Amino acid sequence: MGIMIEWILQLEIQSPNVKEHWGKIHARNKKNRRLITYEWMMIDHKPIAPCTVQLQRLYNPSKKQKPYDVEENLRMAFKGIKDIIADILIPGMAPGQADEGHGIAWKYDQLTAMRSGVRIIIMTQEEIEEEKNG
Repeated sequence: MGIMIEWILQLEIQSPNVKEHWGKIHARNKKNRRLITYEWMMIDHKPIAPCTVQLQRLYNPSKKQKPYDVEENLRMAFKGIKDIIADILIPGMAPGQADEGHGIAWKYDQLTAMRSGVRIIIMTQEEIEEEKNG
């Protein structure tokens, strides 16, 4: 039986078109790491690679939030969160090195919502195959 987890968290991401001081980026990534790590610790049965991780940006158009360009801006905006999740799924690698070529498939999307945040879905290979066959 495969494992699937889904979180909707009040994580912050920023368009790469916005120029920020490195300290602000560091503080945002530290806060996001703390929130994701807390949710990870609450899971009894943790998924492992190979798996698929879907990252969805939730944005509110009524608060003048706009969709990002999916191919470039959305992927870059999720870089910090992607690194955090990869480091959790594949521990022991150098920071930022676990996110490519280690059995993790990444998908990106964005949806309108009442509140801003990030929806994270992690599905093991077995769960994906069960969905296809079921």
